[in-house]
Amino acid sequence: MFRDACEARATLGIQDRALAVLDALLTLYPDNELCEDRSLVVFPSNDQLSVRVHGIAGVRTA
Repeated sequence: MFRDACEARATLGIQDRALAVLDALLTLYPDNELCEDRSLVVFPSNDQLSVRVHGIAGVRTA
């Protein structure tokens, strides 16, 4: 899914910064595959998310 989002970023209007955050969030998902039967929600702290996006300032979770 991430690779598809990267390839379609211009068409979808996705910024590089948003892709970095998505990638960081996906590293927190406990399984290797996304599954509708499981919760797709992860709860990183802002500090942990910032570390995983290699220090991008101002990263906020919703």
